[in-house]
Amino acid sequence: MPSPNLFNLVQPGANAPTPTPAPAPAPTALPSQAVPGTQDDSSFKGSVRLHAGYSRINENLSQLFQSLGVPQTLNVPFIHGEATENHVQSIAAAAHSSGGSMVKTFLVPHHRANGRGWASGDGSTHGYSVDALQKTVIPKDSKDAVAAISATRAYLRDIASLLPDDPSVKQAQEQLKIIAHSDGQGMHAFDFGTALQQIVIQPTAAVARAHSMAHPDGPSPAPRLPHGTPAGNQEQEPPAAPQNEEN
Repeated sequence: MPSPNLFNLVQPGANAPTPTPAPAPAPTALPSQAVPGTQDDSSFKGSVRLHAGYSRINENLSQLFQSLGVPQTLNVPFIHGEATENHVQSIAAAAHSSGGSMVKTFLVPHHRANGRGWASGDGSTHGYSVDALQKTVIPKDSKDAVAAISATRAYLRDIASLLPDDPSVKQAQEQLKIIAHSDGQGMHAFDFGTALQQIVIQPTAAVARAHSMAHPDGPSPAPRLPHGTPAGNQEQEPPAAPQNEEN
């Protein structure tokens, strides 16, 4: 059984300070394909669609929150080629206009799993009230909670297929087992969502570093955008992906 110190969640009803929502891992450092290997073609042997996998986690979190009756407080679409800082400013403005703030808003950013991925307009950042999520408990047999856990498990499995010996991946998988044991039942929606977003941060950073070292522009210890092309330098939007396309 995993050590209880691996993951320390605030239990329902416990006297603990209100946690500050942490942002999800930045998609800017997430490779869209396998490492090593830099091809865009998903038919490349051994490739995995990490962007799609990450998006599925957050898509399922949004679906869970809405199924629990927690409404969105903001929905800010991505704009093709938009700089990350501009998108963040748009989120802050939307949070302010809705009467809230970034600190009291749980952010769920993602591109559509069947979309064009990083730097495209195929997605948005959803926001939910932290207060509302902290008051909402996940019931027994929540299909949406199970789907979010399954998406996280699949994402970690894909990273593990690329970095089988990375300790951060192994630890994340053990942490997820703790949550999956009860399928999230009895957890506050805020704790559940924060847990899934936090669990994947270190594995995502590890695979981003590995991707950067196998980058077509040459190895670098710092994470970089896929293909070395800054989003703001893309002059025209590529064709939209079909809505029924699966990555």
